[in-house]
Amino acid sequence: AGEARTSSVSSEAQAQSSKSPHGRKTKGRRKAPRTINFNQFLALMRKSYDMRDERDIVREQEAINDCDYSTEEVEAFRLLFLSCVDSSGEMTLPMLLALLAKIEDFDDSA
Repeated sequence: AGEARTSSVSSEAQAQSSKSPHGRKTKGRRKAPRTINFNQFLALMRKSYDMRDERDIVREQEAINDCDYSTEEVEAFRLLFLSCVDSSGEMTLPMLLALLAKIEDFDDSA
């Protein structure tokens, strides 16, 4: 009787171990966690940065179209902005005020 009990317990343990945490049966082996090597990591990061840059370009183009600015005007605003930000790309209130003081009206119809 002790052997029968051990055999039924081990059968139950095997049945439990062959189920995934969601109650589905697996094929008796566990999946190893997916890993990537350093070169794959670099490729993944490059793809992420490229996608972000592409999104930024689209947003910039939409803003240009909404404001009806020329390419030259956009470049002038970019240079003006970059002259007023710190190394982190952030702008303090005094920097913003200095930036606004430099802006000239590009509209000649006034």
